[in-house]
Amino acid sequence: MHTKIRSDIAISLLLLFVLVALSLYLAFHTHPYGDDYCHAIRWKNGAGWYEYVHSFWSTWSGSWAAITMNYFYFDVIGLSANWYWIVTVAALCAICIGFTLASRLLYGRSISAFVWAILCTVIFIALASAIDALLFWMVGVAGYTSGYFFVPLALGLAVTVISSEERPSWWLMLVAGICLLWSGGLVVLFLVPVVGFLLGSLLFSQQKLRVFFLSLFALAGILINILAPGNAQRRETSDLDIDFIEIVTGTLFYGFRGLILPILALAILSSLPFIAASVKQLVIQVQKRLDKKLILVIASFTVLYPFAIEFALFWSLGAPGPGRAHNISPFTLIVSWPVILAAIKLKYPALSFTIPAYGKTLVQIVAIALLFAVNPLKMTRNILSGESYRYHQAVVSAEYELTRSENKGGDVVLPTNDLATTDENHWLNKCLASYFSVNTVRAVTQEQ
Repeated sequence: MHTKIRSDIAISLLLLFVLVALSLYLAFHTHPYGDDYCHAIRWKNGAGWYEYVHSFWSTWSGSWAAITMNYFYFDVIGLSANWYWIVTVAALCAICIGFTLASRLLYGRSISAFVWAILCTVIFIALASAIDALLFWMVGVAGYTSGYFFVPLALGLAVTVISSEERPSWWLMLVAGICLLWSGGLVVLFLVPVVGFLLGSLLFSQQKLRVFFLSLFALAGILINILAPGNAQRRETSDLDIDFIEIVTGTLFYGFRGLILPILALAILSSLPFIAASVKQLVIQVQKRLDKKLILVIASFTVLYPFAIEFALFWSLGAPGPGRAHNISPFTLIVSWPVILAAIKLKYPALSFTIPAYGKTLVQIVAIALLFAVNPLKMTRNILSGESYRYHQAVVSAEYELTRSENKGGDVVLPTNDLATTDENHWLNKCLASYFSVNTVRAVTQEQ
């Protein structure tokens, strides 16, 4: 058994090392881009923290915690390309620690839970949508990737407070409350598990006073978020024209896609011996550790979560939303996979199926291809083809032109279209012009 566990750990750590190495190499070729400049304008113009957050809260988004992270990134590090690699390091830490916290919350303190957290990190990074926004874009990391750390942290602390047999210390309750408050200020899609957990705790926990205390913090953060004037203003300016039937059909279609594709991928990947061993052991642990009703509740929530996310996206945007928003439900599905399997065993104890040896080998080949054929292949191609270095050199050249013209007005024509478009009226170019205090910015056209 110990040899098997050590083998699982070795393979998991090796895969994680490969993905981290690829990500960090690319991190040193990344630069501020797009919304980074748009979000930094108010900070550069001298806005303090409150003024900065209130401005975005009033006109764009209620996710005050994410906006706060943007501000302090600009204030401490600035928008320098020399330190932009910190964004990727922070993203990797958020994902890895987030899976560790979530795995510990579901499966307790065990080597199996630790191995599963590593495997979850590997699977998630290997298959995630919009890997650029997940790992290499500051605004995307603050707005979305940070939630993979803060929500499991808040829920883990809340469980510790609520489940403690003795009266928890006041500082632990306060820290748990502050973490729930902060989680309430993240992107709205992260609020669903927080609200679901607190409602479930109010219904089933015997420590209702503790739950009520923590719920006050979470409710404060959520209300500040969802009642922000910027949410309505952004919705009005988006020219949203979609009726309720379209919202429902879009929710069902993309919800099923967001559920079936990750589950299919997990089923295929579970054919690999080092993943199958961890899953099998965790299913046994779940059956021993968790109440049957709780297993079914967690599995049901995990399965319904993609639909909740799509409903929120269609309601607010009238569309499925960006790829980075579609990573939230796979995060939950991946870490909860053993719980889902345990729930299936509870409901259908007689259900079993076997794959012939040749079929099993074929599935394992597909699993290996799946593990490496999406983001690892994409990152490797960018490195080996020289695309990442070419991009780095092109953006350095563009940034030099912008810095040289800073605060001098005039019209700046960049030598490549890696940082700007050819249309000086494009929102991205307008942000660059405003940030560097010039009249206009555009990329050189082919005719030029």
